[in-house]
Amino acid sequence: MRLEKWLELQQMQIHIFAKKIGKNRSQVHKYIHEDVMPKHDVIVKIYIATFGAVSANDFHRLSDKLFEKKTLHANSFRND
Repeated sequence: MRLEKWLELQQMQIHIFAKKIGKNRSQVHKYIHEDVMPKHDVIVKIYIATFGAVSANDFHRLSDKLFEKKTLHANSFRND
């Protein structure tokens, strides 16, 4: 799950989550909105703080890329 989605579901503000993982609000904002990849130790903290809901794969957006690939593949068989 993407971090922004987890925060939304938990109704948690960025600055509160940032404090939980020992980062400042602007750094967490970059992880969410600017495609900044957190370092390994921060990813571990995020994973623990989100009870495993947000993992390293979510920052690589692998599930998004897989969905796009499946959609492109499925659309190549359409006869519109």
